[in-house]
Amino acid sequence: MAEKKALMLASVASMIDQFNIPNIRILQSLGYRVDVAADFTAPGTITAERAEELRKRLKESGVSVKNIGIPRSLHPKKLFRAYHKVKRLVMTEHYDLIHCHSPIGGVVCRMAAIRERRRGTRVIYTAHGFHFYKGAPLKNWLLYYPVEKLFSRWTDVLITINREDYKRAKKKFFAKKTVYVPGVGIDLKRFGHRRKESSREKLGISKNATVLLSVGELNENKNHASVIRALAEIPQVREGRILYFIVGCGKLREALQELNDTLGLSKQIVLTGYRSDIAEFYDAADLYVLPSVREGLNVSLMEAMAGGLPCACSDIRGNVDLIDRNGGELFDAADVRDIREKLKRLLSEPKDRLADMGSYNRRKIASFDMETVGLAMEKAYGRPSEENGGVKPGAYPGAEHLLGVQRKNSLRAELKCRPDEQMILSVGELSRRKNHQIVIRALAELDADPDFAVSFQYYIIGEGELKEELRKLADASGLHGSVHFTGYRTDITELLQAADLFVFPSLQEGLPVALMEAVACGLPVLCSRIRGNVDLIENENSLF
Repeated sequence: MAEKKALMLASVASMIDQFNIPNIRILQSLGYRVDVAADFTAPGTITAERAEELRKRLKESGVSVKNIGIPRSLHPKKLFRAYHKVKRLVMTEHYDLIHCHSPIGGVVCRMAAIRERRRGTRVIYTAHGFHFYKGAPLKNWLLYYPVEKLFSRWTDVLITINREDYKRAKKKFFAKKTVYVPGVGIDLKRFGHRRKESSREKLGISKNATVLLSVGELNENKNHASVIRALAEIPQVREGRILYFIVGCGKLREALQELNDTLGLSKQIVLTGYRSDIAEFYDAADLYVLPSVREGLNVSLMEAMAGGLPCACSDIRGNVDLIDRNGGELFDAADVRDIREKLKRLLSEPKDRLADMGSYNRRKIASFDMETVGLAMEKAYGRPSEENGGVKPGAYPGAEHLLGVQRKNSLRAELKCRPDEQMILSVGELSRRKNHQIVIRALAELDADPDFAVSFQYYIIGEGELKEELRKLADASGLHGSVHFTGYRTDITELLQAADLFVFPSLQEGLPVALMEAVACGLPVLCSRIRGNVDLIENENSLF
């Protein structure tokens, strides 16, 4: 059998390092020999030393590294040079699969692979946040929108990482297949240890200070200057009781340091540069701040949520998929006053309320973990694939199917749901807003109806103050043994895949993650007719 070959291409090495190592491993597990193409000379947001270390690690794992300078701006000569280098590479290697990233890298690669694609090469493009979005400058729409739409014609799988991009690409673009993948995956085991005292001691931070944290490249888009200006008007900052750490490197470092000095905040606001011990900063912090003007689905925000931190972030695409009032505050990135007021509001919250926000964020981000994203990427790469009836040739289809059935049956057996019973599932905090009681009452009425002949088990995944009240309601309604409160679970994806129906009765939502996950799993849903839910569910029979 001929060796399968895959190319992973990005503009800069940092995109490989930060986002694509798990994808490379998945491709290798699927039997591909993997090449990586990116700029390792100007590696992006990592240091030259880190880039060289990355090159060595890739080679040691059997990956061939191609140092190709793909520009991050529209420089005609550099674009022309990059295009010819990539075209020569793909015409020589005849890859079976190409996965490209970044707007310019994606265009260069897809243009270079047009002829190879006609010969059977599958081309996958991940949009890490389109430059055109609700509220974007007109020039972004005039420049990037037509280009992305045109090149979607030469795309087999278009991967989007936030809901706004997914809906637009699904409706307007021409890719053979458009999918939503919840980011790049978070290693939940790496974050959330909350060793605050020891982390602060290692980092030299006072145990009495309130610590704010931002992580990201120092550029205009990340908008750190607005937070610095907002903090300058908060007395506790000037008194040294609040410290703000910005972890990252970039072209605006000197300008930001000059702003700190001008405002007299050089001791209170610290620009750390690149750090490899980022988990220590999440553990040491009290509040995470992300003031970006534009994001796809920000990794540092997801890491902060996994670290159990309350978050204050800009009210933009991507961020609103992750943060709501239960986990923090959203602010106008262009309004320093609004940033200041939202930060003051969070900083005035009692410690136990902030802890509850952090716990909520950690539960919410569980559905964005590496395993969930890995399964989605396996499917995008071809295991299983819809084109082949659920599996890719050579991937042992019988075994794949039987393992899936076995996992589903095993989980249902663990939950004591018989094969002849309908498994109904809800996910969410046990609170008034989530409205689980309405489902319990409806099921009680159905169960009492002599013409209703369906056996069911109802599982509510989550914790909250109404747990005992809901349990008493279920018992009083005659549903003792049929309604189950499982508490917090980390296997939400597996539960969704094992269930027969997902019910989401909330009274108020933004854009609910649990409902998005249920839809992504192809599970039939029944949900309340409210804002957010109606953005996801079009079938009138699924709304109440």
